[in-house]
Amino acid sequence: NVTITVSDIVAPSIALSSSSENASSGTPIAGFTVTNSGSDVDSFSIDQSLPAGLTFNSGTGQISGTPTETVTALVIILTASNFAGSDTETYTLTITAGTGGSATITLALTGGAVVASKGTVVTITATVSTAGKVKFMADGKVITNCAAKSATTSATCSWKPAIQGQSVALTALLDPTSGSYSNVRSPALNVGVGRRTGRR
Repeated sequence: NVTITVSDIVAPSIALSSSSENASSGTPIAGFTVTNSGSDVDSFSIDQSLPAGLTFNSGTGQISGTPTETVTALVIILTASNFAGSDTETYTLTITAGTGGSATITLALTGGAVVASKGTVVTITATVSTAGKVKFMADGKVITNCAAKSATTSATCSWKPAIQGQSVALTALLDPTSGSYSNVRSPALNVGVGRRTGRR
């Protein structure tokens, strides 16, 4: 006789060894380990673009590497999935400048606006504390023709929102010219995209 035992597959149930970390640029992060009390995980995913120098392993769910930019309280949602479902945990990462200096970068739209119109070009201005190259991004994706804008005290990017009815997170990455400074990412500027005004 042959006995076949069938076990029900349930969704993953994960926990992290650490839910937050304060790290320094130029020094490897400690990261975290993942434990799972559910059925086997098929894959892991995260909802954020990681700071430069860090990598994500979709097989283990771990984040590792040596960061080369700073970031403040970046909340990363880790999702573990299998055929039966998924589970999530959050990890908050702060990276401060290492032995080098601390640069800053902030974003604003013309006139301080926080709303843009679909299909209408708006100007994003990045104000920097030190000279370097600025990469502008919308929801983590580099904006066309804005991958390496030179900045002494500021740089601008022309952006045309493509989809209305959503909020877009604008960010920018400053790569300082001086080796005394670490790369730094701006806080997100959340912009609502509305319908185009006026006649076409």
